[in-house]
Amino acid sequence: MKRLLVGLLFGIALTAQGIAFTGAGHGSYAFLAFATSAFVFMPLLALPAGPLLWALYFLFIPNLDKGWQRVSALSAVLVFHLGFGAWFAPQDPAFTRTGTLPISIFAVSLLATIGCLLFFTIRKQSY
Repeated sequence: MKRLLVGLLFGIALTAQGIAFTGAGHGSYAFLAFATSAFVFMPLLALPAGPLLWALYFLFIPNLDKGWQRVSALSAVLVFHLGFGAWFAPQDPAFTRTGTLPISIFAVSLLATIGCLLFFTIRKQSY
């Protein structure tokens, strides 16, 4: 249950930053793409989907039985989110106008989220 709440908080933080950096439709959607992946095309659905995705990742991935399953699921999440965001960012003209401060803030948040998920995944314990 703790992992679910941690994932939900990280998901809320990433999605809120993605929405904030979108700037009411005049900013870059790339941050939202990294946080919510394909849900970026449905911004109203991305609001609940982003936090729920991360909460479910934190809940289910560490509970997988075998180590290779946990590593495979974590790798799929990373490829899905980072791959989609990396594909989306160069196509977003507003991303090129984004300053380094928002990119740095979001990058630290995303790395903290991934690091915490990796920690829970490697340190599998029953709660």
